[in-house]
Amino acid sequence: MIGSGILVIWLILSADKPSKHLCIMKREREYIERKIEEEKIGKRTERGNPPWRKMARCVPLYVAIAALVCHEFPLVIMLQYLPKFFSDVLKLKSSVNGLASSLPMVCLFISKTISSSLSTIMTARKPPILSKTTSCKLFNFIASLGLGICIGITPLLTLLNHPAPVIVVLCLANAFAGLHTPGVQTALLQLAPAYSGVITGISFAVVNMFSISNKLISSTILQNGTRHEWTIVFEISAVIALLPVVFFTLWGSAERQAWASSSSALPNKEPDQESNDSSDSTEQVLHAFAKYSLFLTHDLGQS
Repeated sequence: MIGSGILVIWLILSADKPSKHLCIMKREREYIERKIEEEKIGKRTERGNPPWRKMARCVPLYVAIAALVCHEFPLVIMLQYLPKFFSDVLKLKSSVNGLASSLPMVCLFISKTISSSLSTIMTARKPPILSKTTSCKLFNFIASLGLGICIGITPLLTLLNHPAPVIVVLCLANAFAGLHTPGVQTALLQLAPAYSGVITGISFAVVNMFSISNKLISSTILQNGTRHEWTIVFEISAVIALLPVVFFTLWGSAERQAWASSSSALPNKEPDQESNDSSDSTEQVLHAFAKYSLFLTHDLGQS
């Protein structure tokens, strides 16, 4: 029922262009359309193969994918194992467990929305308050540091034998996790806008592989659901969450790469096409020369 309701709302309110949206204001539509015209994001005008070799040698791309993995890895606990944790360690009843498990997700949604808007304000002004790379690094630094610390201290708070501090800290952890949206996730899309679909697909394929391994590792550790077993799971996730504080801050980037610029985003011509083009140009030269010869002959004949 919930999915059907969301589908109906989406069908009514969705649109593929700002001009087709039912609820958009004139000022908002003009602003979006103006920004679309102003932004030169290097979209491809022709279909062609991505520059795989250049992508494979792109260090900022590897750094961003690794940071994304470190961001998504701890969220497996928040999305799938949190009700079990509340039941095993905090001994919450089913009715309370459902509400408590949903609160961190609400905090994650609110954090993503607010932080993304704040990032836009900081980088869209002229002159910008922060550059794209500095903004992404700052948000990601705060996100990874806060997420790692909150996850790391969660097992310690279970010793208080009261669920409130644990729930508050987990909500705070998800609030920090929301800052990854204007952080590494934004940086990943800005590296090569012309190939954002390819890069996103590769990135989340890698993320999914590590998420599956996280589930297998966590399931192996959580044999009896004791506090000690949960401590191991949380501490592993905390260490992984903290890693981008170092490597993404040092080597991360949100600048468009040279191989993804508008000029290089266009596919190279195939050899056959190049030969056809050269032959066509040769034929045009010969045709022009023939016309000029006929014209010259006609004039000489008349003289």
